[in-house]
Amino acid sequence: MAAARTGVAATSRTSPRSAAWALASSLLGALLLALMLAYGLGTEGAGLVLAPFVALPVLMFALIGVVLAAVALAGRTPRRKPALAALVIGIAAAVPPVWLWVWLLAG
Repeated sequence: MAAARTGVAATSRTSPRSAAWALASSLLGALLLALMLAYGLGTEGAGLVLAPFVALPVLMFALIGVVLAAVALAGRTPRRKPALAALVIGIAAAVPPVWLWVWLLAG
C-alpha cells in the first residue's frame, strides 16, 4: 500500500532469477576448486603452492552462492530446488578454502 502511494517499488521482492544466480555462483566456486585440485595433482603436488591464492576466489564465489541461495529461499521463490542445491554446493565448496587458510595461518 505504501509503495503505491510513494511510487517506490518494494525492495523485498525476490527475483526468481536469484536461485539461478546462486546456483551459477556456487558451481563456479566448485569448478575453480576442482581445477585447483586437478592442477595440483597434475603437477604432483607442486601446483598446490598456488592454492592459497586460488582459495580466495573459490571462497568468494561459494559464499556469494550461499548468500544468494539463502535470499532465494527466504523470499519464497518458486525455484526452491535450485536454491537448495546452490546452498549445499556453496557450503561444500567453501569448506576446503577455509580449512586451507586455517591450516596455513595456524602454522
